[in-house]
Amino acid sequence: MDRASAAGCVDPSGRRHHLSGSGPATWRDAPLRALRGSYLLGCRVSELARLKWGEIEAVEWGGQVHLLGKGNKARTVRISSETLELLETLGRGDPDAWVFPSNRKDGPLSRQAIAERMRRWGRAVDIHLHPYKLRYTHATHAIRRGVDVFMLQATLGHSSSSTTAGYVADVEPEIGPG
Repeated sequence: MDRASAAGCVDPSGRRHHLSGSGPATWRDAPLRALRGSYLLGCRVSELARLKWGEIEAVEWGGQVHLLGKGNKARTVRISSETLELLETLGRGDPDAWVFPSNRKDGPLSRQAIAERMRRWGRAVDIHLHPYKLRYTHATHAIRRGVDVFMLQATLGHSSSSTTAGYVADVEPEIGPG
């Protein structure tokens, strides 16, 4: 994934909104990192909220994240070294520590808290931003880059390829110069 795609969101009119450095928040904010992590991993917001440091593993070619999805189905998602670095800048904790801890209770940020912050940041730049929209954007960008549908199915944690096929059907083919 190129840095431009990873660093911003595109609104329906095609305008790009960057989410780093200025505006309502910066990448130093854990919830904003959750937003970017949600896009880069393509995971459900509930999976991101429950993520613990012991489930993020550095490997020779980058990293991998072990997620527990719907129906308690485990899957592993490969991540780039850049995505691993983004997560590591949060300050790696003990293996049982939450990656996105709540500052109000002993536990992780809730999926509702993450979603509310995303909506707030979206309103600040005049776009509709929701966790599922990031997951959907991850999937459509992967398809446009030529990722195999079955690989995408595994990454997204879909039990049925027909669910993933819905993303494929929604992607308009890009027409290049003739």
